[in-house]
Amino acid sequence: VFRRRRAEVDAVFQKQNRISYWTAFLNPAQAIQYSSMALCGTDYHHYQHFAAHAEDYRLYFVNLMNEYMSTHTQTGDWNTAFGREVYEQVQPFVYKAPGALFAVKGQPLSFWALGFLALACVIAVFFTQKIKIV
Repeated sequence: VFRRRRAEVDAVFQKQNRISYWTAFLNPAQAIQYSSMALCGTDYHHYQHFAAHAEDYRLYFVNLMNEYMSTHTQTGDWNTAFGREVYEQVQPFVYKAPGALFAVKGQPLSFWALGFLALACVIAVFFTQKIKIV
């Protein structure tokens, strides 16, 4: 149930973000904001990447604890405490943040908008140099 509801919420967020990303072509500040968030790893795309890895680790941890309980306790025994030897078996959570290419792939519209706006500025400078103000 949780995964299905989570997928529904993610779909709504992605739809909202897609609409918002297109406005980056009209608002340079938004294009800069989305691009910088992507390069810093604080955008929604990076969040989803981290959340997926965290959820995988959570499931690993819960399954390990459930397995230990099923093999070392009796049904209905809620008073058994796990000792240090149990937790020493648990692998630590290790997360490696993705690189810059992941950021660009996650925010292509923002980076295209920045490129388009930069090109527009170059063209504007080129054509305004030929204008002579009298």
